[in-house]
Amino acid sequence: MKSLTRGRRLFGVSAAVVCLAVSAVRGFEPPTAPLAERVSASDAVVLAVVTNVQYRLSQGDTVQSPIPFTFVTFRVERVLRGQVDSQLTLRFQGGLFPDGRFMDDPTTPLFDIGERSLLLVTRGDQDQPLSGWRYGRLRVVDGRVYDDFGRPLSLNGGARVTFGRTVRLQEVVEHTMGALGRTFNPRLLELPPAVVSDPDAPAVRRGAVATIAEPLESVIAWMRTQPSASAARAIASADPNTSFAAGTRAAVRLR
Repeated sequence: MKSLTRGRRLFGVSAAVVCLAVSAVRGFEPPTAPLAERVSASDAVVLAVVTNVQYRLSQGDTVQSPIPFTFVTFRVERVLRGQVDSQLTLRFQGGLFPDGRFMDDPTTPLFDIGERSLLLVTRGDQDQPLSGWRYGRLRVVDGRVYDDFGRPLSLNGGARVTFGRTVRLQEVVEHTMGALGRTFNPRLLELPPAVVSDPDAPAVRRGAVATIAEPLESVIAWMRTQPSASAARAIASADPNTSFAAGTRAAVRLR
């Protein structure tokens, strides 16, 4: 897969691009660890449905201007590992400014109310609380499992999984922002090619990847068989009503 640069881009609701000056930016590439290892290393794995999406600005200072973050609240349907309450709120870098412009962090999943996901949650980065960034979110659509890009997941026995050709699911193509319900997706041009090389789809198997996604219950059963690499730790919800500063990896400034 062609790597995505960890740049920040602003989009207005009219889809006009506003420039950003970027510093302290890291490259964004698929995680080197396969899915089974990331499941084992996660502090929690949950099946959850989005119930609320809120936007908040970080605190600014002499170096960093305030930037938007998205607070996503989930209703937790099942806890596969870890300690998580029935409601969980996670904070993700990127989102709407009060004036309607949108800052997109391409490493962060975009969530809409009602979407169902398997989440690999980690406590290591408050601004990106999923193991493997966007690869830590698996979509559940019509009872089957896809990655964040819409690639169907297939189990191959043991710890191996593969991801098939991208399916242009409505959940992938469309994203609703803000209270006005504006449908706009800044990532349509970032959808991967027909087959993407990553730890779970090596080049020698590209011609054999599945095109039908695995049923949810099969994936849950597979996840439960993966060993735990760390002791279970409670996952605390982020509070959208408490002030916060952006992390060091969020060093961006408007021109």
